Amino acid sequence: MCEICDGVPLEEVERRVDLAYEVEGWVWHHIDDRENDRTWAYTVGLKENFGQPDVLMRGGGPSGQATVIPYVGMYLSTGGRHMIDNDPLLLMIPIDPEMLDDELVYDWIDRIGRRPTSADMVELFLMPETPGNLRC
Repeated sequence: MCEICDGVPLEEVERRVDLAYEVEGWVWHHIDDRENDRTWAYTVGLKENFGQPDVLMRGGGPSGQATVIPYVGMYLSTGGRHMIDNDPLLLMIPIDPEMLDDELVYDWIDRIGRRPTSADMVELFLMPETPGNLRC
């Protein structure tokens, strides 16, 4: 899941990310901090290019993040915000910029040129599956 961790040269990863951003208008990053046993994922470009908030996800584990973030990004970039808002298993809330460590969203800051505000980014939570919110 982590290309750099798997030995792909940093320059190659950056080239792929830049190309994806040019073509799609947004990208997502998955960060695997194995040393501190934490992972997170976030999008870059949804706010700037589609008028939708970028998304940060710290829970859900690596496989959950790798599944959910591209799904959410695809819907937000194609005008499907209502699909996310009506999904009983997803909750998006504005981030508190004071709680946001620059290291957490380094590429967002690098690409956009400033720290995100609560209007720029939301945090995504997976809601527990209960009988009242299971999808059929």
